[in-house]
Amino acid sequence: AQRAAPPHASEPVGSGCRARVWSDGAVRRDAMGDDEALFEGTGSEIAAATKLQAIQRGRAARADVRKLRDDRDVASRVAIGTASAVAEAKTEAEAASQAERAALEDNFVGTDDEQAAATKLQAITRGRLARAKVAQLKAEHLNAAATMASAEAAIAFAGTSDEYVVATRIDAIQRGRVARVQLVAEKAHAAAKLSDVDAQIARVAEGETDNSKDVDTLESKRFDAAEALDAVATKLQAMRRARFAKEYVEKLRETKLANEVRALEIATTKEDADHETRVALEEESELHARLPPTGDETQQTLVTKLTALRRVFAAQARSASLWAEQLAAEARAADAEADAVDAESPEEDVSDDEENQQTGGDTPGGVETEAEAENENEHTPDEPDETPWMSEEEKAAFAERASATARVRAKTAHVKCAFEFAEATATLARIDASYFVEAAAAAERTSNESSMSVVEKITALSAARDAREALETSQTAALEASIGESVAREADAQGDSEIGDGTESDENAKREVDVETEKGDAAATTTPSGDVDEGDDKEDDVILDRFEALRAVCLAQHALHLAPDPDAPTPKKEYKPTEMRRAPAAGELPRDAVAMHHSFGFESVKRNNLHYLSTNVVVFTVGAIVQTLNLFTLEQTYIHGIDGEGIGFVAVHPDKTHFALGEKGVNPNVFVYETNTLTLVKVLLGGTERAYSCGRFSRDGTKLATVGAWPDFWLTVWDWRTEAIVLRSKAFSQEVFDVTFSPFFDGQLTTSGTGHVRFWKMAETFTGLKLMGDIGRFGTENLSDIAGYAEMPDGKVLTGTESGRLLMWDGGLIRAVLLRPGGAPCHLGQIEFITLVAETGKVYTAGADGYVRVWSYQQLNDAEPGEDSVEAFVEPVREFLLTRGETRKLTMSSGRTGTPKVSETETTSTYDSASSARPASIKSLIMSEPDHWLLQDEFGGIIYVPVSDAGVPDVQASTRVVDFHAGAINALEASQQSDVCITAGDDGTVRVFDYVHKTETCARRFAGAATALHLAPTNVDESGRAAVVGFGDGVVRVLLLCRDGWKLTCVVKPHNGTVTCVQYAPKAPHPGNPPYLATA
Repeated sequence: AQRAAPPHASEPVGSGCRARVWSDGAVRRDAMGDDEALFEGTGSEIAAATKLQAIQRGRAARADVRKLRDDRDVASRVAIGTASAVAEAKTEAEAASQAERAALEDNFVGTDDEQAAATKLQAITRGRLARAKVAQLKAEHLNAAATMASAEAAIAFAGTSDEYVVATRIDAIQRGRVARVQLVAEKAHAAAKLSDVDAQIARVAEGETDNSKDVDTLESKRFDAAEALDAVATKLQAMRRARFAKEYVEKLRETKLANEVRALEIATTKEDADHETRVALEEESELHARLPPTGDETQQTLVTKLTALRRVFAAQARSASLWAEQLAAEARAADAEADAVDAESPEEDVSDDEENQQTGGDTPGGVETEAEAENENEHTPDEPDETPWMSEEEKAAFAERASATARVRAKTAHVKCAFEFAEATATLARIDASYFVEAAAAAERTSNESSMSVVEKITALSAARDAREALETSQTAALEASIGESVAREADAQGDSEIGDGTESDENAKREVDVETEKGDAAATTTPSGDVDEGDDKEDDVILDRFEALRAVCLAQHALHLAPDPDAPTPKKEYKPTEMRRAPAAGELPRDAVAMHHSFGFESVKRNNLHYLSTNVVVFTVGAIVQTLNLFTLEQTYIHGIDGEGIGFVAVHPDKTHFALGEKGVNPNVFVYETNTLTLVKVLLGGTERAYSCGRFSRDGTKLATVGAWPDFWLTVWDWRTEAIVLRSKAFSQEVFDVTFSPFFDGQLTTSGTGHVRFWKMAETFTGLKLMGDIGRFGTENLSDIAGYAEMPDGKVLTGTESGRLLMWDGGLIRAVLLRPGGAPCHLGQIEFITLVAETGKVYTAGADGYVRVWSYQQLNDAEPGEDSVEAFVEPVREFLLTRGETRKLTMSSGRTGTPKVSETETTSTYDSASSARPASIKSLIMSEPDHWLLQDEFGGIIYVPVSDAGVPDVQASTRVVDFHAGAINALEASQQSDVCITAGDDGTVRVFDYVHKTETCARRFAGAATALHLAPTNVDESGRAAVVGFGDGVVRVLLLCRDGWKLTCVVKPHNGTVTCVQYAPKAPHPGNPPYLATA
């Protein structure tokens, strides 16, 4: 028994926590603080407190049981009393009934004996009142019994969940019985009241009283009583009808199931018969039994051919009979299903009957009826033209009712069409089965005919087979032609209506079939014996019946196609990316001219471009492809873009079952792929004009939010499973960096980007559901780009800035500007990452300075600015500086299964040590794994940071799993001496890639962007290891590739601006001199 806690409490108990003992014995605890234990004390004190609480709970439970038993005893006494009252009332009712019968047996005729008539009427009234009292007392008795049973259940019931479900069902049955008895009692009361009013009217009519002026009042009372009686009787009848309808539907479902089982059993047997038919046909084909005998065959060969033909006839007859029997069972199952659906929707049947009665009057030709129907259809109750008086809730309820009604109608139409199709198919199968059985019998008679030779028998049986096949072919062709003409004519006349019955084209088709049958082959109207059948008219009737059955099958199949099952699962769309991509233009290579060998790329400067797709596998975008990477094996897979101009974002479903790609191009799309198979399953159209910039799934994975780039910046919320737009609004007028759903409040989102942050709600308005955005107002704070943010449990939002300050927002206003003690910003530079770990109450922030700082959520939330300033000062709990580390391969630990570790010896590239100790520029951080962090380094790498069991990162063990260019690659050349290529990029690095072994061998970073590259020819460097690199600051450097990396051999600064080209002359100007080097 659950009860509300009373407001008063006793004295505190124990220490370190407050224990309140309420009047019902329940114990409530309120923690003194977040970081304190619930109870502090020795082991014996804790045991004593626990024992005391158990005693108090036991007392409360015993008190509850005593009260329930008291309630049960009271209910039991009431039940006994009501049972006695019922028995007494039944005795009185029996006596009243006897008096009523005696009064009814009195054959009183005329108006002389008024006393006898009054006695008769009073007896009838007493009988009705007595029966009403019996019904009322019986209802009270059942109520009392139900109360007692509930009390017993509350005391004694303690079982499994299944037992509880059964008990609940029994209780529901009991309540249904009580409701029916109460309706019976109400009906008896209403009948008694009507009888009493009738008695009063009779007395007034007989002149027993002088209140003749009260006749109108009595008539009004009688009308009300009659209406009340009819209403109760209707309710009771509806309840009984619903109960009987339910039982009827259950019987129909059982019948359907039995017929389906029977159909499956027959289908199993038919498979064997079909196998026998296939074997017989193969044998017939091998023997060439249907070919005319040449005269060279032996008698034994002719007998073998005849036997093969007879076996085919017998097998076809058996298979056709089983097929007809199976379809008949399926038709019976469809009939039961149609009856069940009709029984479950009686209102539809009633409305249809009423409509048929209204349209089936005496109006000649039905012209007036059709006009009335058209007038009625102008304002149907399901689709009102104007409903300004409806509230939004009423409109929603109305729409739901209309949808349910439409579904019932669609279901009814489907099951009726399914039954008609099954019945038509069964009829056709029955006709064919009858033919094949008769043909098999005729084949046996022909085979046993002694007056015919074996050759004549073979010829007759082959002719019969040819005639049957010709008949089927001609009927099918003629029917297809007639149906096609009818559909075309109907489409021209009415758009897209159903095919009508008895069209002229169908009659023409019949005549065509008859003519074709008469003149096509005489064997079509002869028996297998070759003699002319005396029943030519009968056989013609069979041919026409088969055509009618075949025609009925086609029409029923077309009607079934137009009435799909509303409960059927939506067929899964199949997308083929190869067919969706733009065809190569003139002069372009076809798509399959080259294949991807390996990718040395990662867009590390793109925000939120690193996600876990599965265990040890990450996904990110690079150029116009999406790439997956196994962090241990370094295996890669690629998904090429479809729209052709690059990938804007990749977002992974919370369950990691799907991921979405927002592409770039003209009217680009969002493509949703299945994770396990990398199969394209959904395509979201119309979300933006030129490119997508960011996107995220909701926390439950049902919705996807995307934001477009210039020029529209549309924020779109999708129901991605149905490929439908739920809501859309303009996010901002400048670039949006990120969009997220609230982790705490449904229907809320946040977007941030260039100079803004915006807080969104899916709000109900007068015109429907809309996205309402509240722009964040900076006030006296400098306008800033906002990249990282996190929503707090109370609805506040903590954001970073490009200056490293933290802003706490509340309702679109800055509540506090958070700084470290002394006024230092929380980070140096842009804060890219903020997250709240609710379990620990800690907030993590990270940014371009490479630091990850940990803050207490409670301190951030409680920080109050001064009176004349919005600044507040908070000290971080901990801080960690993450460096880039060395590039090493991860291997699996021999200890804990699945735990990675860094290889002690295998280094995947040679890099200068200064770069390894350089702080990372954190663009995004994945903290979802318990044993490590995964870092997206803006300088071009993925960094793995081990985390201890206590959640502390081991920053000294930071390892670059892979290393890439950060930003654009400006120059690339392949070596003529070895299987390597050399690149120069915006990040100032010059890198060497071994494309055979798919590894980066070495790299070196310089000040300024590397903008031009040229490998020295052999007349300058015979080994082919020298490279000339131009930089954005006008410097030109000559590098020599050695075992331990690049060595700088020469530096000059020939330009003040960017070096765009460097090139050696093809030959020296004078023999013995090196060639010239040109720079621009």
